[in-house]
Parts: sequence; structure tokens; C-alpha cells
Amino acid sequence: MTRSDARSFHQPPPRHAAPARRQPVQAPVIDDEEEMFDLFEDEDEQEAATTAEPEPLVLSYWNNRFATRHTGELPRAASSAPQTAARPHTPRPRPVQEEQDDDRQALPVAHRPARRRRSGVLYTLAGMLSMAGLVVGLNSLGAWWQGVQDDWHYGMPRTYQMDAVVGHHHDSAAHPTHLIALNLDGHVEVIELAAGDPSAARVYPGPLLTGPHKDEVVVTLSIADVDHDGTPDLIVHVGESEFVLYNNGHDDQFHSTQTSK
Repeated sequence: MTRSDARSFHQPPPRHAAPARRQPVQAPVIDDEEEMFDLFEDEDEQEAATTAEPEPLVLSYWNNRFATRHTGELPRAASSAPQTAARPHTPRPRPVQEEQDDDRQALPVAHRPARRRRSGVLYTLAGMLSMAGLVVGLNSLGAWWQGVQDDWHYGMPRTYQMDAVVGHHHDSAAHPTHLIALNLDGHVEVIELAAGDPSAARVYPGPLLTGPHKDEVVVTLSIADVDHDGTPDLIVHVGESEFVLYNNGHDDQFHSTQTSK
């Protein structure tokens, strides 16, 4: 430690300056009575101002702090963002669908029955088409059911058999002639077994059928005196058509054309 440091170390602290003495307030010197009355009036006004009731304080909470104001208005928080001018209000464009709906609603009442008439026509056409489809469906169903019944009765190929007394080879009720009608893939044939004897069998060819489902056409037989000569003739029914095999009564066979006896 140096001597200067030692001297500063042992040096006593400086004394504080003595406070200044307050000088006595001298009373104002009043020279005149008017000045004295004015002084008293000023003191009364100051006393009235100090004793007047203060305005009611309003305690409000704003921007996370309490604020006291003499008015009821709340302080506004200072915004750091710059204030921008208010944008003008532009109407929102209406969708096209709403405009169309408005147009439809704006139509006069006189135009609306036309739409009803169009709807009635559409409903009528739809009903007619439905009925036509129903008729076609029923016809198809009927044809299918008829084919099923033909399969049950006539089989495949279509075959029909019957016994009759036609006067060939001395046939009788005890020994009738056996007749068979066939549809062999559109070829119609009639087979005769006179008096039931296979050795006396004869085959009569019929018409040739064409068209779709020709093998499903049913062939049936019946006996009648078509030429009114007293002998039974053979009628061949092919679907909705028919042809006749004539019986002359003296050569024990049928003929496709009428012959003299």
C-alpha cells in the first residue's frame, strides 16, 4: 500500500453540508381595507374549491390493467397496426342457379299449365310404352308356355298317333288301322299300318316346313268324309294349316289328290 493510499484511507469522511435555514414567511402588508376584503374573498374561494366534492371515479378494466377515469368511457387500446381505410362493400355475385330459380319464379302463371300439359303427354307415352312392353312380355310368356305344353304332349320330334277304321285290308274295330304323324326337323310324314299289320305299312310324305322353330311345329290327324263319297278321308293338320289325303275305297291307300272310284 502506498502512502497516498494510506492517507486516503485514514482521511475522515467529509461532513454533510448543513441544511439551509427556512426563512420565516412574512405576512403580507395590507395598506387598504379593500385589499384586505379581496384577500379574504380569495381565501374563501380557495377553501370552497378544496372542499368541493370530487367527480366520481370510474374503475374500469381494459387491456389487462385497471384504469381510473372521471368519465364513463373505456380507454381504447392502442393498436400497433396502421389503420387502413375501410373497404367499400361490394355485393356478392349471385350464383347462376339462383338467377335461374328467380327467372322460373318470375314466369307468369299463364305459362305454367304448358309444363303440366307436357308432363301429361310424357306420362301418357310412358304408360303406352309400358303397356306395349307388358303385351310383348305376356305374348312371349304365352309362347314359351305353349312350347312347354307341346313338349309334354307331343315330345321331340313332334309325334301324333291315332287308331281308325278306314276300310283298308279289312280293318275293323277289333283290328283298326294305326296312323302316325311325324315332324322330323321340318319334314312332315304320315305312316299307315293297315289293320295294325306292319307288313302293310305305307308312308305318305307331307309338305316341307321352313322358318325358325320349324321342328317344333305340331302335326295332328283327323278322319272325315271331305269329298262326301261315303269313305273316310284323312286330314293332316300342320300347325295352323292342313291338307287332305283322299280315300277312294278300292285300292287300300290314301291319295294326295281326289280320284274317281
